[in-house]
Order: sequence, then structure tokens, then C-alpha cells
Amino acid sequence: RAARGNTFAQFTPISQTVKDPKTGVEVQKSVFVVYFQGAGGPMQQKVMKVCQAFGVNMYNWPVSADQAAVKLVQLQKVVMEKDAALKGFSDFMRSEAQDLLTPPSHNSQGNSKMEEWRLFCIKEKAIYNILNLCSGEIALRVNVWYPASEESKIIALLQKLNEGSQQGAFLTNEKQVKSVAPTYIRVNDFTEGWQEVIDTYGIPKYQEANPALLSVVTFPFIFGMMYGDVGHGTLLFLAGLWLCKNAEALRFTQPTLFMVRYMVVSLGFFAIYAGFMYNDFFSVGLQLFDSRWKEVGGGNYEPDYDVKNSGGRGPYPFGLDWAWHGSNNELLYVNSLKMKLSVLFGVLQMTVGVFLRWGNAFYEKNMTDFVCECVPMMIFMLCFFGWMDV
Repeated sequence: RAARGNTFAQFTPISQTVKDPKTGVEVQKSVFVVYFQGAGGPMQQKVMKVCQAFGVNMYNWPVSADQAAVKLVQLQKVVMEKDAALKGFSDFMRSEAQDLLTPPSHNSQGNSKMEEWRLFCIKEKAIYNILNLCSGEIALRVNVWYPASEESKIIALLQKLNEGSQQGAFLTNEKQVKSVAPTYIRVNDFTEGWQEVIDTYGIPKYQEANPALLSVVTFPFIFGMMYGDVGHGTLLFLAGLWLCKNAEALRFTQPTLFMVRYMVVSLGFFAIYAGFMYNDFFSVGLQLFDSRWKEVGGGNYEPDYDVKNSGGRGPYPFGLDWAWHGSNNELLYVNSLKMKLSVLFGVLQMTVGVFLRWGNAFYEKNMTDFVCECVPMMIFMLCFFGWMDV
């Protein structure tokens, strides 16, 4: 249309995908030739503009068949040379990558060479970070805090390292220290995750009561009260067991999952326990025992146990009676039960927290905190929630 019928174009699709030289993406291409009269005239300029507008890769067209054959041979030779260079480079990169991913010859069961280099760099960086904290030129001096219970072990280790060495290190205990000691909390694999949760809210001061020990039980228990379902809790419990089983594989690749593996197990366990208390398995009641309610007709039920505690049949042995599932007042009764349990245990947990605050005030002999904070907090909380319960 642009040439008004004064050109002849021939299109030939390429059967194989071709890598676009501009984008490097494998695409379907076609080869076309445009014939027209007047080389270098206005028609050539129109054709060139149209090709440039569509982003066409243009090449010089041979003037004769002999020149085309020579050009073909040259291009095939260039392609072969580039393919050979590409193959050689790929083989070289593959061999180098294999060498980096293979453990060293002296330790075939160890880490790969790249991992050893990474760990070496981390170790060197950690050493230089410690050296930057030291003062002095020939004899370096650094102030450190250490647990008092570990002092004998540190001295014994330094003496062992000093044996047969021209350089030595020794530990001197300074009694007159004006700065406040940092908080050091000894943790293990089970309590590490819970301590991280407590630290997100606030790190206890030196020799202050640490609520993480109580949170090991209270946190998953309250979670189970909110998430009480035997089915969902079982899935969470199995996921935690899988994390514990594959802990060593996750230690460095997924450190967060490695740290919370026991937390997931605890959350799943208490969710299962609360699910049995609520008698809820994927929102379906479990008929573990005979119901203590019997139908009297018209969709009405009456208790089938000794409500007066006169020596007759007792209530449902464990948890919620499955007869409540599907009843008209199920949501009214179950939601009220869960809400009251949540408020009860929530207030109990906060009361324990206030008592820990009392303990801190007594230990520090700070009567100002006790009178102005601890006592008002306890009075306000008990009066407020007591008024709500009434």
C-alpha cells in the first residue's frame, strides 16, 4: 500500500525458531525480499522507512548467484566458528561450576568449595569486626561482657591456647563498672523461638524476670483456644514433625524454619487438644462417647444425665457434647463458651504478667515502681474485668 503497487514482495517463513539479535528471545521469524526499480531513489527510501518502523533486521542482497553462494559459505563458516566458541565457553563454565560445587579433594564429605569460600569470608569478616572493637597497637585490649558462670571455662581455654605460643591472651575481671550489664538469656533449640517472640515486644533488663519461660506454654495454649480444630491442628502438628525431621537440611538454607520447628509442633499439639475440647474436626463433631442429650420430639432435647449430682449418670466425659453440632443455638452457645474462656485465660495471663512486674520491683527494691505502676495496674485490671464479668 505504501508503494502503491510498484514493488514485489516474497515472504518465506523459517521453520525453526530464531533468537532475536536485539532481545535474545527465541521467536518465529520470516525472510522476505522486496523488489523495486530505482535503487537509491524515493521508492527505496519508502521501503526503508516501512522496514525501520516495524523493527525489521535488514541485510545486503547479493547482486548475483555466485556472490550469494560466496556469502552463504562465509556465513556458514562464521556460524560454525561462533558455535564452536560458544560450546567451548559453555564447557569451560560448566567445568568451573562443577569444580566450585564439588567438595575439596582432602574432604570429600565436606561442603563444596564455594560454600567453604563463603564460610571463610564470613569468618574473616567476623574476626575483623571483633578486631575493630579492640584498642591499642601492639597489645590489643577489648572490653567484653561474659556470663559469670563461664569465667572458669574462659580462663581454662585461654591457658590452653597460650601453651607453646609466643603470643598470649588473658582475662582480667574489672569490678568497678559503671555501665549497665547487657541481658544474656541462655536458650536451647526449644526455647530459642519463644525467646525471639518475647524480644520482639521488649528485651528484659539485666536480672529481670523473663516471661519467655511461661510463654513456652501459655502462647501455644491460647493459640489452641483460638485455633481449636483437630483436623487443622493435626496438619500443623505433622508439618512441625516434618521440620524437626529435616532440621539439619534447613539449618543453613532456611534458618527461620529451623528455629520455629518446635514452635510449630507446640502450636499443632495445643490446637489438637483444644479441638478435642471443642469436639471439632474440620467443623464436624466427633462422636467419641454417647451423647448426654436425648431428643424428646419436635426437635427439642433434654439432658440425659444427672443434673442434680445425686449419683446418677455423669455429663459428657471430655470436651463439648457432639449433640451441640447442628443445633439451632450452636453458635450462640459455642461462641459464648469460647469468648468466656478466652477472656478468663487472657486475664489470667495478664495477671501473671503483673505479678512478674511486682517481682521485678521487689528485686530491684524500687518502691516507686511498685506504688505508682504495679499496684494501680493490678487494681485497674481486676476492677475493669471484674466489672465486665458482672
